[in-house]
Amino acid sequence: MPNKNSANLYIPSVLEAANMIRSCYAQKDYQQLNAIITYLNSQQVMDHIAGTADQFHNASVRLTHDGFYDLAYGLLENAGIKRNPKSTDLLGDLMLYGTRCRKLDELRKWYDQLVNIPKRFWTWRAYQFSFDYLMETLPYAETEEELIAREREIESVFTSYKENFRYLKDKSDREKAYMMEYEFYSSKGEDELG
Repeated sequence: MPNKNSANLYIPSVLEAANMIRSCYAQKDYQQLNAIITYLNSQQVMDHIAGTADQFHNASVRLTHDGFYDLAYGLLENAGIKRNPKSTDLLGDLMLYGTRCRKLDELRKWYDQLVNIPKRFWTWRAYQFSFDYLMETLPYAETEEELIAREREIESVFTSYKENFRYLKDKSDREKAYMMEYEFYSSKGEDELG
């Protein structure tokens, strides 16, 4: 049953939506919070709410600071990535937040979408969060062959990161590739390789 209060809402932008959610939660105004969520669950609203890829990213970060991973994921899935299908930041965010509120199998589509974008356009978030997602999947490999295939995917992520860091806007992120490599080999008991 729709919330009566949601009919009286107008939220012009994704950043305003995140601010309103956080404010209602902080003030323990759960009735208004539910009205906002009901309003945002309308696909018509999601199709028209204002926001650039960076604004969707920033709004989702704000929401996750208060533990609203599901809402952040929903904003990105229902609007952000639909409008910005090549945003490697948003694809990374979907994998990161999804590991906290979705089944890992559901997240594979974001990784598959990401790997079809040339690596020189990936951001550090795309590399880091795809690495984190793939590492999360390792224990669920059902066969030795599947495990080896997943490990190769992980190795390709940090190898590609090292090969393409020159395209990153912030060159200080280069060390993250080496940290990933160390974490991966350390998880396998092969610290000397990392």
